[in-house]
Amino acid sequence: SAFARVVDARHTDLTTVAVSRRNAATAFFSLPATLHRVIGANGPDGADVALIESVDTVWVAGNFGQVVIGSGDHIFAPLARRLRAAGLHVVQVIGGGRCSAELYRACDEQRYLPRTAFH
Repeated sequence: SAFARVVDARHTDLTTVAVSRRNAATAFFSLPATLHRVIGANGPDGADVALIESVDTVWVAGNFGQVVIGSGDHIFAPLARRLRAAGLHVVQVIGGGRCSAELYRACDEQRYLPRTAFH
């Protein structure tokens, strides 16, 4: 709910969440049914890679004006650059962890989750 408030989420938004196979059932049963779900491989970056591969930049650019990336991981920097090159406004939401400088620079804007979201 903190994330939805920070990005001003609307019912018309497309929200995609990716998790590894081993965490899929737990994550998907606890998340709202309206989310688009992507299942990645178990292991390092499995969910991240699956999420990145699920993004059709041309389709997204034709249907939306903004993309929100809820991560600080550098693996999303090339995707952020592609989305910006396609004319989309790219917002990064930063939580309590560290943030990649490469991803930070690849986005148009940063928004921060409130510290209370982590307690």
